[in-house]
Amino acid sequence: MKTVQICLATYNGEAFISEFLQSLVNQKVKEFEVLVSDDGSTDRTVDIVKSFESELEITIHLTASSVPLGPAKNFIRLLELSSADYVFLADQDDVWLSDKVSVCLQKMEDSKSTEPNTAKCVFSDYYVVDQDLCVIEKSGLSKVTSYFSVDKLMQSVEYTNFIPGCTVMVNRKLVDLAINFECNSHILMHDWWLVLVGKYHSGLFMYIQEPLVMYRQHQHNVVGASVETTLIKKISECLKSPSSKLSQLKNQFNMIRAAGYKKSFLLFIIIRCYRAAIFE
Repeated sequence: MKTVQICLATYNGEAFISEFLQSLVNQKVKEFEVLVSDDGSTDRTVDIVKSFESELEITIHLTASSVPLGPAKNFIRLLELSSADYVFLADQDDVWLSDKVSVCLQKMEDSKSTEPNTAKCVFSDYYVVDQDLCVIEKSGLSKVTSYFSVDKLMQSVEYTNFIPGCTVMVNRKLVDLAINFECNSHILMHDWWLVLVGKYHSGLFMYIQEPLVMYRQHQHNVVGASVETTLIKKISECLKSPSSKLSQLKNQFNMIRAAGYKKSFLLFIIIRCYRAAIFE
């Protein structure tokens, strides 16, 4: 039987983490372990996690660093600690629908006919909700998948990641590829890194059109759903701090190059700026 782990990175999440953990208790399929890496929370986050130990199989790892690692490094740490055949990424402030684990597992199992050594990623659509779980958008991915196929979107994932980590389940092969690279300093976001590594190693990406996550938006989000802005505003923001924007582009370029991107920095900038102006 395939083993499953849910990687949960936590940091001062006492406001919403109980609802997330309860959504794990409510899963139709419960054969999984929850790996928690707490990044030095100063609130009741760890105590709340421990209060669910009678209902969930939970392993808690506390960071030894006096300075928070941040979400990317904290999740990479979790991936390094993981050992399961299948691994989910989880955010402390979201809520999973009760069939998320079962549907994702079924999708992954249905791909068994492919090459067994293939890196695989299953991801789903999601509801965008406010802090009270009231639905803001019924489909977080419809804005992009209505116009482009997933295969088409994967062709330009170097420039914009359209797959939120909270929707993702990956297999052991993809995890091992992602954590064995000597390039941790180049990783901007863990979910984007997994997608890039999968793409550049002939990975299989499987999309579930059904929303399986309530992706909560609130004032303390580290990363949230994108907010539409006008082209004029985008150009204005760029002109205000060109050196800062260039530094961001260099960091992004270093990450995608570490994953396998072969184009020049100049071509990357041209394509990235064009996409930001037209599509984002």
